[in-house]
Amino acid sequence: MRNSFLMILLIFVLSCSTKFPFCINEDTKQLEIYWGTIYKKPKEREERYLLRSDGGLYKVMNGDKKIKIRHLQPKVFCSTLEHINSTILKTQAINEWGDTLNFVEYRNNRLGVYFSAKWQPRFQTKNSIFFRELFDSLQVLTFQIKN
Repeated sequence: MRNSFLMILLIFVLSCSTKFPFCINEDTKQLEIYWGTIYKKPKEREERYLLRSDGGLYKVMNGDKKIKIRHLQPKVFCSTLEHINSTILKTQAINEWGDTLNFVEYRNNRLGVYFSAKWQPRFQTKNSIFFRELFDSLQVLTFQIKN
């Protein structure tokens, strides 16, 4: 009896473990998360980063050229995605104006979902509190560790 229980438990554990965490599936295949800063003066320019659901993290140059910075492990990607989703649920709309704006964009073409948040980094408004925290954690992902 005890051996059969252990066998059933082992089969259950093995069947539940997959190569990818739950957040990486068909619905997130086309997910792209952009963030960065828009500078309006003296000449408009952007600093933009891209995180794809395969874990690829890129710096976006001149609108479309992508330079790979690093690859995130699935657990790190999933925890980042969880942070993004919870932030979007806490503050569902933020679109401030100014000469400098931080932004986070969530795009999933497969599901037809697009979300954009923009705020002035100079002002600590009540609406931007969770996005400022999210932005800082996304920026940390872009740091390179050099030996």
